[in-house]
Amino acid sequence: MGLFDYKNAGSEAGKALYSDAIALTLYAYTPTGQPLPAT
Repeated sequence: MGLFDYKNAGSEAGKALYSDAIALTLYAYTPTGQPLPAT
């Protein structure tokens, strides 16, 4: 996954990268803010 390109934030690729980043953030952190243990 590439870095988020703010210049293309309005394009479909920018939206896809942004949604991927949000999904990864929600997956990597529990509601308590602690990272999930690596299993």
